[in-house]
Amino acid sequence: MSFVTDTMAARLKSTIWPQAGATSIDVSLSTPAVAMSLASDGRTIQVTTGGEKSSTNSYDMVFNTTALGPLQQMDLSGLNLDRDILDGIRALSYDRATKVAINFNKRWWTGFYPNADAMHRGGGVSSSDFPLGFTVYPSWDNGDGTNVLIASCAWAQDASRMAALVPDYTDPSTPTPSYAGPIAAVCLEGLVKLWAGRQEAPTLKDLHDYYITHYAWAWSHDLCTCGTFALFGPGRFQNIYPNAHYAWISGALDSVLFSVIKFLAARSTESPDVATKALKLLASDSNPDKKHFEKNERGEHPEGDERLAYWCAEASAMK
Repeated sequence: MSFVTDTMAARLKSTIWPQAGATSIDVSLSTPAVAMSLASDGRTIQVTTGGEKSSTNSYDMVFNTTALGPLQQMDLSGLNLDRDILDGIRALSYDRATKVAINFNKRWWTGFYPNADAMHRGGGVSSSDFPLGFTVYPSWDNGDGTNVLIASCAWAQDASRMAALVPDYTDPSTPTPSYAGPIAAVCLEGLVKLWAGRQEAPTLKDLHDYYITHYAWAWSHDLCTCGTFALFGPGRFQNIYPNAHYAWISGALDSVLFSVIKFLAARSTESPDVATKALKLLASDSNPDKKHFEKNERGEHPEGDERLAYWCAEASAMK
């Protein structure tokens, strides 16, 4: 999952993107933001970072991109935010998810899909009421010798119960992963039950013989997320509206787009043409006057729908 962020960091560091002569920007790592506040002049924002190199720096504009859980843990008292915004940060919820990936020495599941073509032979998803939740079988084989199976993808309460079995991999005293470990044992036993009765179904001994290692992760225990995907209930959008594709990567793109639009529009008094340029970011080349918004038509890009982004900006009180 670091592919996206690594690519972003590389682009920021580049001196030829988005154009030749661009300023190279280094991304600071291991410097979590712990507080944000307005400076005494009321025009800049001070951001305090923790970690080994704690410091406070001032910025003209700050775009916060954390999940709401980590945001709530920051000291935001100096921003003088409205109570509605603080309630939104506190109340909007994230569901739980726990995943367990197991690497085997063979793709023992491929024979269960005899009708699949050669390229996709062995792909699919199983669901059950076992602790496993969902089991995801990869539909590719790139020949690198890895045979990783997402043995368990659990949500909600199932995820919480599986999370209790996830070890602390940073603790030196944590035993080396083995098929006898609590969470691996639950998964392997579940896989045997899942395929019981099928021709050539694996036995528990078979899976022990095929087992190489495993890794488990609970997003509810992740300091950077404090949860998995957004799962907002009725009335949760009353005080804050994040985007039209919440819980998806495309939602993150939406948030970036309309946040930039709102920022540029807010600066329109300083530069009269800024608001016009901001709206052009949401208008396609064939519809520069935003007619596709008025006709309720979809924008140009399926993963970053301009019409929905514009609607989100309006719903967030952009004037």
